[in-house]
Amino acid sequence: MVPAKALYGASPRVFANPATPFAPATRLLRATPFAPAARFLPAARFLEVLCTLDADAVTDLLSPDALLSIGGDVCFAGKTKINRALKRGISSLMWLQCEPAATWSQDSVHVIDADLTCEHVDGSRAAFPATVILRFRGRLITDIRLFLYDPAPLAGFLS
Repeated sequence: MVPAKALYGASPRVFANPATPFAPATRLLRATPFAPAARFLPAARFLEVLCTLDADAVTDLLSPDALLSIGGDVCFAGKTKINRALKRGISSLMWLQCEPAATWSQDSVHVIDADLTCEHVDGSRAAFPATVILRFRGRLITDIRLFLYDPAPLAGFLS
């Protein structure tokens, strides 16, 4: 498995792919959620809050009718259900680290390719690349789509 960071390298470049909903080309940014230049990005703010493992703080970023999809299937609809799912998933973690390899944004859609690392309460660790697509209405997130290349890290979250 190749980390997302290895795919993009360190230099910014232009991303142009006719198969994506982003037209014309959008600027590819290399930043971490903790870098000063990235703090203005709503998607970076989402990752920063997620890494605090505070489900209520993450839920505060959502609209009341928010959707959470994993692998293309809608798993949780509504702020309350997403909050419950986050609390269940976060309760099994000691810490979570998200290192964005690349971010794209166009209008109300933000896409993040990131390398995620976490430690479970039993001491086991997992590292995996993920793509997160966030759709915003104003400053609130209306849609979260999570795509993993290996579904095993989320097995406990979905059960």
